[in-house]
Amino acid sequence: MNPSEDRWRNFLAGYTAVRPLSQVDLEAVPFLVGARQIWIDGMQIENGCDWGFNGIDDSYFDRKLKYLRDLESAHFPQ
Repeated sequence: MNPSEDRWRNFLAGYTAVRPLSQVDLEAVPFLVGARQIWIDGMQIENGCDWGFNGIDDSYFDRKLKYLRDLESAHFPQ
């Protein structure tokens, strides 16, 4: 198990000790993670004039698309 999975399991155990989650809630998590990542990427690009465009190049988009594809593969196998 990797550290991210450990953190997720610990977070989920603590959260559900206070507020139970339904199966539908848990199944929505990967969709929300993907949507959050797209939102963050859009915010970085939209604010490039203020924050700088350093690092926003082809490899940036390659990494971001790989992240989304990996998320898809992990949670939505075909």
